[in-house]
Amino acid sequence: MTEISDSPVPLIKKIEDAAIVTFGLAILPVVFLVAPRFAIGLARDSFAVSVNIPANADYFSANRKFSDTDTARFEALIQSLKEKLDTDDWVGLAAQLETLDKSREALDQSDIRLSDLALDYIRHDLSDAIYAPNMCNFDHYYEILDPNLQRLEAASRKNPANPYLTALLAQAHIDRGWCARGGGWAHEVTEQGWDDLMRSFQTAHMLLERFDVRDLGSPFYARVKFQLMVTLEADDGLEIAREAYQDWSDMDISNPLPHRHFSFFTLPRWFGNWPLFEEEATRAAERTRHNSGKAAYARFYLEAFDHDGDAALSCMDVEFFHDALEDLITGAPDPVLNAVKAIATLNEVVATEPITLIGELLDRQLFRKRKSLKLIIRHLLDSHITHLPTEDGSDIEEQIMQAINRAYQPELKEGLHLSFTPDGIRMVPLESEARD
Repeated sequence: MTEISDSPVPLIKKIEDAAIVTFGLAILPVVFLVAPRFAIGLARDSFAVSVNIPANADYFSANRKFSDTDTARFEALIQSLKEKLDTDDWVGLAAQLETLDKSREALDQSDIRLSDLALDYIRHDLSDAIYAPNMCNFDHYYEILDPNLQRLEAASRKNPANPYLTALLAQAHIDRGWCARGGGWAHEVTEQGWDDLMRSFQTAHMLLERFDVRDLGSPFYARVKFQLMVTLEADDGLEIAREAYQDWSDMDISNPLPHRHFSFFTLPRWFGNWPLFEEEATRAAERTRHNSGKAAYARFYLEAFDHDGDAALSCMDVEFFHDALEDLITGAPDPVLNAVKAIATLNEVVATEPITLIGELLDRQLFRKRKSLKLIIRHLLDSHITHLPTEDGSDIEEQIMQAINRAYQPELKEGLHLSFTPDGIRMVPLESEARD
């Protein structure tokens, strides 16, 4: 086991000159990676965001926009969960989670699993504050209240053979650990924060050891275990994270969430580097090709583009990515919405500031790849955008209109106008549009 100093400060002082902060905690037989490998000076100064959560479903619901049909199912799910939580019907709650988990049921117009929504809502209901995703973790983390944790602990003690209550309790401890640490850089975390995180993660680890996730065949349990296993610091940390990801993905092969989570932890700030990221993305596509073609490759890179577009693009196989995007879009419950989201992400990559563009000219390969991305955007607009979705609840329409303006700039300058057709976007003379 790796020997780690009792205090994080000496360790950080030794390696700050390298501008990389790594820190581990020796916890009985387990070592947890509590600060990912990222440069102190990168990106923004701090990512810690905590907001108060109302004691009802309004905040949770307001941040999720679906179609009318899916909204009705979503609200029914929340109501059912809330009734059980309000009456301490933990056995009934666990039974509902098991039903959702085994069915792999998703919303009609998205790939979001009802079991994943249920887990997030339960965490919300037991909390009074939330930490937004940051450079240290992919997920939101919830400030679980002490009385609610005690209720959940009591239910788990009464039902030690119930894996769903065990997973819920482990998730609560993972949440509390991250919240105790906070969302800042490693050198900003107090010694008390490290200690509290250590205890919470160790408790979660002991709980999750009660059951073998493969014997259970439970994506729900696998998701919770993945969140803990990716914090392990060891020489084979990536292998441990990959194994947890593959367990989760194999149990629900069409669920995109495992790919998005694991891709984040394959970034250089964690276990990976960019050539390795490319290997993992390719491996993911090969493992799931029988179900979703090359779509997993696209999911990896769409996630990476949110963190470092240029670096991700530099190692990406553009042609393979284009094929993967087609598989992702055409295989989605709502192809148009998925195409719009992909275009919005790619639009951010190609919207280069002039100063960046000057430096980019020195890298002809990157320049050519960026040009290829613009052609991909144009192809997606031509082939898949038959209308602008309104269910997303974000500024997606503004982003897509920026992409349209860039892609069709020559036609717009000639006075042509935008027309949505069953085959995609077409640029037509104003008179032609009026006749149609």
